[in-house]
Amino acid sequence: MVKPGGCISVVGLSGGEAVPINADKIVFKDVNIYGVFSSPNVWEEAIKLVSNGLIKVKPLITHVLPLAEFERAFRIISERKEEVVKVVLKP
Repeated sequence: MVKPGGCISVVGLSGGEAVPINADKIVFKDVNIYGVFSSPNVWEEAIKLVSNGLIKVKPLITHVLPLAEFERAFRIISERKEEVVKVVLKP
């Protein structure tokens, strides 16, 4: 799921099977796809930055819903009738 003109970052490939891609959808939606290589140290550093309060992630959470409302969560994301950055589902 990506908006027209959006981008997809491909991270964490396992070297397994090739994944088929529908090129028509990419072209007609004007989507950019980026391959991203990162070392395990990057994740550790990101966790430290968040843990130490140097990166504030709470303001990015725009919605918190119970897990039972997952369909509503996906509707909120896809319809974009309101400002949506991150939807969190709580079990």
